[in-house]
Amino acid sequence: MYSTLTRAAQVRNLAYMSLLALVLESGRGLVLPTMLQYVIKYGGSDTFAGVVFAVYPIGRMSGVLWGIISLKLDTRFVFFLALSIGAIGHLLYGLAPILGNDKNTVLAVILIGRLFAGISVGCLGLVRTVITLVASPATKSMHLSFSAGFQFVGVAMTPALSFFFADINTKVGDFLFDKYTIPGYILGIAHIILAASCFLVSPIKLRKRKETFSKSCTKGIFLYLFVFFLIRAGSSFIEVQNTPMFIAVKNLDPTADSTTKEVAVFFFYLGISGLAIYVVTGFATLKIPLPLMLIGSLMVMIAGSLLLAFQPDWIRFLLGSICLWAIGSSVTTAIGLAIFNKIVEWELGKDKLAVMNGWFTLVGSIGSAVARLSLGLKDPSWLLVGMALIEWVSMILLMIYHITHRVRKLVNTTEMYMTCLL
Repeated sequence: MYSTLTRAAQVRNLAYMSLLALVLESGRGLVLPTMLQYVIKYGGSDTFAGVVFAVYPIGRMSGVLWGIISLKLDTRFVFFLALSIGAIGHLLYGLAPILGNDKNTVLAVILIGRLFAGISVGCLGLVRTVITLVASPATKSMHLSFSAGFQFVGVAMTPALSFFFADINTKVGDFLFDKYTIPGYILGIAHIILAASCFLVSPIKLRKRKETFSKSCTKGIFLYLFVFFLIRAGSSFIEVQNTPMFIAVKNLDPTADSTTKEVAVFFFYLGISGLAIYVVTGFATLKIPLPLMLIGSLMVMIAGSLLLAFQPDWIRFLLGSICLWAIGSSVTTAIGLAIFNKIVEWELGKDKLAVMNGWFTLVGSIGSAVARLSLGLKDPSWLLVGMALIEWVSMILLMIYHITHRVRKLVNTTEMYMTCLL
């Protein structure tokens, strides 16, 4: 698998990949502050809202399928297909009040829309693979970091845009524009624009090559898949629980427009802190071994889980959110994925990156789906304690693995750390 593009074609492809990462992950972030209230407005329960949150990562399990398809088809067609599905999903989400004749139908349309959106974002593994192949060795780390930064902005910063939609409530013909539907319209249009422009970039054809797993490689891959399951479960838990916990801690009215603004502002500052931590950690990777940093970040996630358990006050809630969202959703993911990609590249070759990134996405999506179902729990404290215990076990397993195997040279390079955020 290789790239022989001209310099201009490389720049065009890499810029498109970064923009694609931003738009795809915005489908997860832009709806975050209002989706729970959207479901409740049309008669959905907290349990059903948890299902709506969960179908997104379930759809994201399509990552393996996109990786396999990319070995047979032009990647531009794969992206076109994924973006088209995403556009349909987001437009269904925004148009649900119009398409539904009653509340049950509206909720069903919202559910289907989020499932389609999740299927679309499953192609993020292919985005990472294309960047790895297109960029030159000298600039690969820079472009990977750009893509990771755009992806983090999409998931962690776009929730703040809800602040500007909070007071909008109007109809243009049959179309309803409010804080619930506007994110669907924006995301749908963005997906349509990217789908229409994907054939402006140069084609990348991935070649399939037969490979076999070595025993040490198999152990490393399965261990990191398990660890990523836990990481995504932790970060997804705070995604779905952050809004109701924030409302409870601050004693706010969940239906008020002012509450939407406060939630959006909180997510903005939480995203800023995560971005700052992400950048600082990027420089730290130049001095500190990545496996050691991963173990340290898992310790922070354990602390965050325990801080959020058993009815936290404002300080505990804030610190726990930072540990699970700003660190768990960014730093831990980036480091784990960087090491995973290196193991795959060294042991199996770059040819396997697309499919293995798909498996990485699938496992993470399972963890995310399980955690999002927690929205139906009245008190998720014991779930948090259980997550902390399992994270502690995985941390011990990582320590044993890296001490006994010493996976080649896990040198501290920005390229490894900046591989991507999921």
